[in-house]
Amino acid sequence: MRHGLLSFVFAAGMLAVGCVPAREPAQAVQIAPPHGDPVPLAVVPPGPVEPAPGSAAPASWCDVAPEVDRRSFTRRPARSMALLAAENQALSRLLEVTPASDPDRPRLLMRLAESFAEMAREEGAPASRARAAEHYALAAEARWSGADEARSYEGLEQQCLGDMDKARRAYFDIVLTHPASSFVPYAYFAFGELFRRDSDDDSSKIELARLSYNKVLEFRGTPLIPLTRARLAALPSTHR
Repeated sequence: MRHGLLSFVFAAGMLAVGCVPAREPAQAVQIAPPHGDPVPLAVVPPGPVEPAPGSAAPASWCDVAPEVDRRSFTRRPARSMALLAAENQALSRLLEVTPASDPDRPRLLMRLAESFAEMAREEGAPASRARAAEHYALAAEARWSGADEARSYEGLEQQCLGDMDKARRAYFDIVLTHPASSFVPYAYFAFGELFRRDSDDDSSKIELARLSYNKVLEFRGTPLIPLTRARLAALPSTHR
C-alpha cells in the first residue's frame, strides 16, 4: 500500500534524526479504595506534573483548531465541574470492577480518558490532563479497533502537558503501527506543528515541517487539507 510504505519511510526518518525515542511502557492505573468500601470512588490524583526540561509548551498550545481535535466534548457546551466529577467517579468505579479480559474495558478506558480531558479543559488542571494522557495510553495498548484514536489523543494531551517527546512517540506509533488509520494524517500534521514550533530555535526544522505538512496532503479525504495548505503557505522559504 503506497501510503503505508511512505509512512514507514517517513517514520524511520523521524527516528533517524532523533525526534522519536523508544516508547516507554504504559503505566498501570493506580486505584486506592476508600476505607471500608471495596469499590473506589475515584482514581488517585497524581502529584504535580512538570514539563520535560526545555519542552514547556506556550499557554496557547492547547488552543488547537477544530479540525485537529475530533472528540465529541469539544463540540458541546461546557458542563459543570460537579457533573463532570460525578461522571468521572462513576466511570472510575466501573473501571475498577471491570476485568482486564472484558472486551469493553478499552472503551471504558477511552471514556474515562475523555472524562479527564474534559475536566482539564474546564479547570485547566495539569493533573486531570496527565490522567487523560495516561488512560489514553492504556487504551492504545489494548487490542481493539479504537487503539489508533486513543494513541492520537494521547499525543494531543502530551502536547498540552508540554511533553513534546512523549507526543512525538505517540504520533510515531500511529504512523508505524496503524498505517491505514484515518488518524495517520493527524499524526503527520502534528509532526508539522512540532517542527514548525522547533524552527524558532533551529531553522533546519522548517524543511521537516514542510515535509510533514506535504505528507498530510497525500490523504485526499482528510478535513485537515485546508488548514495544512494554510500552514504550508505561511512557512518561510529556506532558499536565499
